[in-house]
Amino acid sequence: ENICLPASERPSQFSDLRGSWLLNAKLTTGTKVDLRILIEADTWPEQLEEGETFTVSAKIWLGESDPQNDDPLLVVDPPPTIDSEGRFILTANPLTLELATGPVEAVVNLESITLAGDAFCGDAKGSVVQPLTIDLEGSTFGAKRDELLNLDITEVPTNCGCDVDEEPIEEPMGGETPEEVERPELPDLTRSSSAPADLTGHWLVNIKLPVPLPLKLWASLIYTPPADPPIEGAEGGVVDGTLRREADTIDAEPIARFSSPISSDGIFEIWMPGFSLMGVIPVEGDLLIGAVIIPPDTDSEELIWCGKAAGTASASILPEPLDLLGTTLFAASWVPGSGPLEDQASACPDE
Repeated sequence: ENICLPASERPSQFSDLRGSWLLNAKLTTGTKVDLRILIEADTWPEQLEEGETFTVSAKIWLGESDPQNDDPLLVVDPPPTIDSEGRFILTANPLTLELATGPVEAVVNLESITLAGDAFCGDAKGSVVQPLTIDLEGSTFGAKRDELLNLDITEVPTNCGCDVDEEPIEEPMGGETPEEVERPELPDLTRSSSAPADLTGHWLVNIKLPVPLPLKLWASLIYTPPADPPIEGAEGGVVDGTLRREADTIDAEPIARFSSPISSDGIFEIWMPGFSLMGVIPVEGDLLIGAVIIPPDTDSEELIWCGKAAGTASASILPEPLDLLGTTLFAASWVPGSGPLEDQASACPDE
């Protein structure tokens, strides 16, 4: 996947930014966040000398709010300081989003560059802190001036875009890019007992490969209920999350970030081309996980998700790439750092 230069490495210009803005952010969890921002200052200098900064005030509302009648969600603190190149940071702490499953709270720094007097953009950094911790590194946003408060969010990009003459950066993906990898097919996962459910929380995923090579991953998930009316293919909602190794700490860089729709019968998929897992036995490959949600009081006394996987993997102890067809997995609720779960299954229960 081609990744544009980060905002810190892109050109920026000093412009008068006073006024109302509509901001469209795309987080690495796959979640999109719409915000309204008001930037205020009594005066605005025509330019600044190198090393000079100019302090303004800023307020933030959720995108659906009416800034003319609603109290702001928060006042940006510390107040933003704009440098001579028009670079500045908007700190949203805390940024609270009310979802059907409860509040999601994040600390977000919107590291911004000024494209023109009517547009700025940048990188969103920080982390979701409640109900679980997810690093937001890699999130992006775009903002357009919206003085009449009538701009449609679809008119606002979620990043700075790529200049035509800009050399895109190739993200290393274990020797192949996602475009070069053919997505495998999974066996049917449908079960009479499966159904969508709130998967928000931490999960220990026990994966059984076709060879005796242990693989346990830690999944941190956030569930979003289905839209009304529901979106085709996501009738059961959406799950966003990260994957880490079982022994990783909460601040460790995830080995994968993903967002997947959940079907009406509780099935979702996680596609990881260029999957790389460093450890005692390094493993690389292209992994597709197919998961089915099984609520309590059916095949299990607790909410679980389980499934099958496909793709290919290579490791130093394997003479050739391994076909992952036949791989099974089982995920159970887990407290990070608490160690392995006793007698954890590695496949869906028999129906």
